[in-house]
Amino acid sequence: MTGDPAPPRVSVVVPTNRLSPYLAEGLASVRAQTFADWEVVVVGDGVADRGPLDATVRDALGGTRFRILHTPPRGTSVARNTGTGAARGDLVAYLDDDDVWHPERLARQVAVLDADPTATACSCDGWVIDADGTRLAEGWPLTRGTRLDLLSGRVDIPRIVTVLFRRRELQSIGGFHPSFRIGQDNELTLRAVRLGRFVAVPEALVGYRRHPGGVTARLRPQDDPGERIIELTLAGARGAGDTAAVAALEENLRVFRARSAASFAGTARFSARAHDWRAATRAGATALRRSPAVGARTLLLGRRPGRPAAG
Repeated sequence: MTGDPAPPRVSVVVPTNRLSPYLAEGLASVRAQTFADWEVVVVGDGVADRGPLDATVRDALGGTRFRILHTPPRGTSVARNTGTGAARGDLVAYLDDDDVWHPERLARQVAVLDADPTATACSCDGWVIDADGTRLAEGWPLTRGTRLDLLSGRVDIPRIVTVLFRRRELQSIGGFHPSFRIGQDNELTLRAVRLGRFVAVPEALVGYRRHPGGVTARLRPQDDPGERIIELTLAGARGAGDTAAVAALEENLRVFRARSAASFAGTARFSARAHDWRAATRAGATALRRSPAVGARTLLLGRRPGRPAAG
C-alpha cells in the first residue's frame, strides 16, 4: 500500500470570482516555470458557472497538479485564506487571475529562501502589461530598505503578487484580514514586514496587468484603506511593545494623512473652480479631518507636502 505523494515545495494560490479572459495565460506561465515542484490551488469565490472555469484550469495546466475549490462568494481575503489552508507546499505564492510570471520566477525566489532559512519571505521586481499583454514602459522595481524603512513608508512595501512566503509564517500571522474587501494585500504585507524579515531578488519576475476591468482601475481616493491598514499594524506593534516599529508606523501614519489631506484639498480646489460646491465642501472637510494643518495650507495656497526621501 502506497502513501500519499510527497507534498510540493510551492503552492500557487489563485483566487477568482469570474472566468477571467486572462486566467489561461497566467496559469500557462506557472506551467512554464523552470522550477517544476509546484501545485496550483484555484479558489472559485462564488463563480456561478463552474464548468468553464474548471475546463480552463484543466486545459491550461494539464496533469493532476491542481485543485479547484468552489466556495460561496466571500471576497478575496477569505478566498486566499481558503487556498492557503488547502496548500500542501511549505512555500506559497499568490497569482492574480490576470497576471503572468517570468519562467524563472519560482526558481530564483526558492533559491534565495533556501539560502537564507531565517527569512520570512522573498519579493521581486515586476513589469506592467496592458490588456493585450503588451509590455509597457513603466514597471515597479523594488526600493531596497530595512524593516523600519518599509514600516515608516519611506520605502514602498512589495506587492503581494511578487512575494513568495513561507507557509508557516502566513499561518502564524493569521492570514488575510477578512474584513478588507480592498487593500487586503497591503494589510497582510505590512503586518508580515513587522513580524519577519523579507529578502529580495532584484529582477522583474512578475507581470502586472493593467486593464479597465481591474480592481485598481475602479478605485476612488475615498476608497483607499491605507490609513486603516497602518492603524491596525500600529495597534499590533503597540500591543507587542515593539517600540521601534511603533515609531516607524507613527511616521508612516503622519505622512499618509498629510498626503491624503493634500490630495483631497486639491480635489476641493478643483471642484470649487468648477462651481461644484457640494463636492468641494465634502473634499475640503475630508482634507481637514485627515490633517488640519496640511489640509488648510493646501486649501489656501495649493501647496502639497513632499514625501520624505528614503534614508
